[in-house]
Amino acid sequence: SINMADLKLAFYGCGLIAEHHMVAVKRCQEAGVPVRVVACVDIDATRAAKLCSLSGSDTCKPFETYAAAMAAGQIDGCLILLPHDLHEQAAIEVMSTDTHLLIEKPMAPTLQACERMIAAAAAASARTGGAHVFAVAENSSFWPEVVAAKAVLDSGAIGDVVTARAHYYEAMSNKIMDKDESGSAAPKGLDWVDWRSSLDRAGGGVVMDGGAHWLRPLREFLGDPTEAMGVLGRPLPAIEGESMCHALLKFPAGITASYQCTVLGEDGVLSTADPFFRLIGTKGDIVIRGDFSGGGTVYTAEHPEGTELLPPEEGGFVRSYHPQMADFCAACLSGGGSEKLRRSAQYALGELKTTLAIYKSAESGRWEPIEVSDLVGFQRQRHQSKPT
Repeated sequence: SINMADLKLAFYGCGLIAEHHMVAVKRCQEAGVPVRVVACVDIDATRAAKLCSLSGSDTCKPFETYAAAMAAGQIDGCLILLPHDLHEQAAIEVMSTDTHLLIEKPMAPTLQACERMIAAAAAASARTGGAHVFAVAENSSFWPEVVAAKAVLDSGAIGDVVTARAHYYEAMSNKIMDKDESGSAAPKGLDWVDWRSSLDRAGGGVVMDGGAHWLRPLREFLGDPTEAMGVLGRPLPAIEGESMCHALLKFPAGITASYQCTVLGEDGVLSTADPFFRLIGTKGDIVIRGDFSGGGTVYTAEHPEGTELLPPEEGGFVRSYHPQMADFCAACLSGGGSEKLRRSAQYALGELKTTLAIYKSAESGRWEPIEVSDLVGFQRQRHQSKPT
């Protein structure tokens, strides 16, 4: 058990997504959580210094290596916010010192790397008497619209789910996340033409990256999928991996859901007419609006015109970062270990397994089981030849 006056965090990787997590730390501080950022680590000293300035703390210092940050003072918890191919090495470095860890999704781009990281976490847990925390940052579990939709499902208001649909889409011109939860200016949306464009670095395309945020809610709503059938495309040719996906996923209880991802370039224009999610039940329908600022509607026999899924001021994708950070901080501060988290790191393997099954199906042209034994060999082969 760790007892501390406050939780001292390091940010390992200081790019765009780190800025959203920094806002989440500030929200936790405003809510009375004893947490502060003491180190920002990045090989780009300018980026590290910029993130330090955003922390609002004089005690936050920039470093070019995590080892230097550790040598400078106590670090209780670390956020790894690096390109996917760097996750495993950085995570094992952090967990070797028994430091609590929140790592951006995916845990790693291969199942073998994930298993090695889980083993490192188990060793840290054993050394700390079960107090070590290891979590994967999949913030869509905390997305207010997703949480509200799950509550409606569990209430039985729309009956049994018949089918579902998920569609992640964005155009580079949209700047989808240019407002924070208060409506103030915030980091702009992701630039897909950076390290994400490399198959070796990212491990895949849109399904491996942004699309994972849409797979998690489907799992929250319907359970773990068992089979996948997918078709991939590359409308954004600068990305070596896929920038388009159409897939069908089989879930327990005989439910089949459709899953779609679309990413276009700077010239692309996408309306918000298509919902991000639609859940069709025997007694009603839930729609989560295709807008990162939030919104959703519940349709039932009692209210066929629809009622709001949640108040507008409580919704929006970026509002998921604060409760996720609060969840991580609470687990670290309680000394209760990873079991205190809302979702385990082991659970986070589900998105990676589903992604790999979609990739395998796109090559085989048939339904593929979402089983580790069927996917380990496939993922080795797929990196041997890259698209041109």
